[in-house]
Amino acid sequence: MISNLNINAVFSKVMPKHIVVSVQDNSKGQVNKIYFVKLAEKYTGAIEEFVLRIYPKDGWKAEKEKYLFDLVRQKTDVPVPEMIVSFTGKNILGYPYSILKKIDGNELGTRITNRSVTESGTMLAKIHSIKFDRFGWIVGQEIKPKFEKWADFLEFDLKHKIKKAGKSLPKKTFDDIRKYFDDHKALLDDVVMPSLLHKDYSYAHIICDKNINGIIDWEWAISGHNEFDLVKSILWMFENDKKLENLFLRGYKKEAVLSNDFEKRRKLYEMLIYFNSFVFSRECSSGKWCRYNLSKLKRLLYGKSC
Repeated sequence: MISNLNINAVFSKVMPKHIVVSVQDNSKGQVNKIYFVKLAEKYTGAIEEFVLRIYPKDGWKAEKEKYLFDLVRQKTDVPVPEMIVSFTGKNILGYPYSILKKIDGNELGTRITNRSVTESGTMLAKIHSIKFDRFGWIVGQEIKPKFEKWADFLEFDLKHKIKKAGKSLPKKTFDDIRKYFDDHKALLDDVVMPSLLHKDYSYAHIICDKNINGIIDWEWAISGHNEFDLVKSILWMFENDKKLENLFLRGYKKEAVLSNDFEKRRKLYEMLIYFNSFVFSRECSSGKWCRYNLSKLKRLLYGKSC
């Protein structure tokens, strides 16, 4: 539990010309703690709002997000948070943390319009315009481990997830997941250009009013195939709404060319996404989402729900 007293102490050290007016716990995610902190400038009384982001498990994610914010700002006009400071050493909070300026606006899910959905597709294409020389996880400021082939990275990642899943599923289910991947991985042979993937591009992480003001929460970003990110975004936001999906894709195509093989690869990516999400939900002890993702996974593997 992070106390307001300790939060006050952190801001007094980082921003000594300000005083803390209020602290609001806004922790919606299942991994990190988020606090909205309102400050007043000591001499003018001007109010500013900041985000305190706590990383309980992986302190390198603070460094990673700073690196990605700078990269995205340098390479595109996609709006990202301004990070004031990140700290990964021992401190009064007990965990690594970062302080960011709060972006004005609301989550896209609270104000869905044709324009905002189309613009969100365009923003994702701009993110994907950032290229790397290898596929892999982004850890701190590095891609590691690095892979020349997308299929090799996905196979490595799948093995890692199966190991994390332990005995949560029957051996036959794991075998069927591997077989599905092996039967379809030839579809990945022509994927040669690694792109920056946000990997959690969803309503909650797109902040807007009339326009999109910021894309937040980059901790899961990887270097990968743009279509994987596109499929995941569609699943999370527009799974049952073809009209909004088409608007999103229309916006995406304003900045990027979509392969003719997109639909062929789509089911493979959906299978991997549902399995990955099942493993993550299990780690977070979210029974509801475990059941949901497992049902979707089985529907893809066997043509039925659990």
